[in-house]
Amino acid sequence: PPLSITISKETYTITQQLGAGTYSKVWEVTDTSGKKYALKQANIYHSQPETSSWSWESKNHEKSLQDYLDDTCKRLNIECPTLQIKNLIGLDKNGNETKTKSEIRQSLILMETVKSKTLDKSMISLNQNNKIEVLKKLCEAVIKLHACGVIHKDLKPENILVVYNEDKSEIIDVKLIDLDFSSKVNEPKAALPCGTERYIPPEQEKSKPFKDTETTELERGNPSNKLLKKLYAGDDYALGKIFKDVLELEIAEDEINKLEILKGLQKNDPQKRKTVLDLLKSLETINLEPSPK
Repeated sequence: PPLSITISKETYTITQQLGAGTYSKVWEVTDTSGKKYALKQANIYHSQPETSSWSWESKNHEKSLQDYLDDTCKRLNIECPTLQIKNLIGLDKNGNETKTKSEIRQSLILMETVKSKTLDKSMISLNQNNKIEVLKKLCEAVIKLHACGVIHKDLKPENILVVYNEDKSEIIDVKLIDLDFSSKVNEPKAALPCGTERYIPPEQEKSKPFKDTETTELERGNPSNKLLKKLYAGDDYALGKIFKDVLELEIAEDEINKLEILKGLQKNDPQKRKTVLDLLKSLETINLEPSPK
């Protein structure tokens, strides 16, 4: 029989596993009315972790950041580019719900679910037109995130959902997931180097990616425009890598404007790097092949 789990006195039935990472698993669950959700189960470590994503503080941060995004998107009248989180609880070593920080060994994050595949798994079945459509929607999702004053800091194909309609015949949206490393641009956490090696910008590979004066700006919660550009540029660099390595767009060498955007997104100097807005404008110039009838 299907397993069930109780979260804050509500019972959910586990129907299938949706995915698994190094430190977490994601399940599809349904409530008593039959509504579906995604349930992320992650281990929590209280010893000195190699990455902040293991800590309970990070999970609380992920939940509070999602609440902030939901509220800000409503205020700006834009669709939230991430999945909404309904609930977050901690479990002790016996699997019982607890709010005592020192007892928490696992976190459960209950969030909305959508018909989707991660970007890396979607690319196999997409034609050239659909690849460009997905990349445009990805740019729009990152622009919305940045409009809210948030940087993702771990953009990669596995953290991008391609959302389909009910029969999966049409791409309707792109969502950004996994806010473990994400931060507002006016908080100290924004200066922490993190992410996945392939997509980390070169400035973060330095032993000290941010100057003392820049760190002070973040501690005061008042980053300069130059520092904001540097913070957002990390996501821009990752988008360039995704554009080049995953989507594998065949761009003729004589189409200089499109080659330049690839080079521009990979510039070592974040102040000279092209942005997600530049990428979106470049994509608008690509002539799509007529879709098959």
